[in-house]
Amino acid sequence: MNKISTQVGRYFIALSLSFTVLTSNAQTPGLKFRNPVLIDGTAGQQNAEYKFSNVYTAPNGTVVNAIVKIKKLENGATLVNIDETSSGYPDAWQPVVGGPTTKGTNSYIEWEIRFKKNNDDDYEFSQFVMSAVDVD
Repeated sequence: MNKISTQVGRYFIALSLSFTVLTSNAQTPGLKFRNPVLIDGTAGQQNAEYKFSNVYTAPNGTVVNAIVKIKKLENGATLVNIDETSSGYPDAWQPVVGGPTTKGTNSYIEWEIRFKKNNDDDYEFSQFVMSAVDVD
């Protein structure tokens, strides 16, 4: 009986170690959105594109940039600031959106975010975590 429980214990230890190894290979990347540069279009207008350089460096050394595009300005929405850095979390992308103060009017900006390698090839994350804060 003692021999079987020892083998079962070894099996569970080996199994939990394998899960630990698999889990550690699938960590969520931490992104750093800093110093955006307008690369196309007119600042704050539909189709304007901003580049955030070096938002992530992959374990293999690949540098990843983010291209943020204003797809649509709806119901009088305006871009006040593409990235507010004086408050909040400095590594986060924190756009400030304004709009009409008319009661019952819903205004918003529709965004597109593309991740690109330095050679302009697309970069895909295997997983991604996002939080929306102060969306009202």
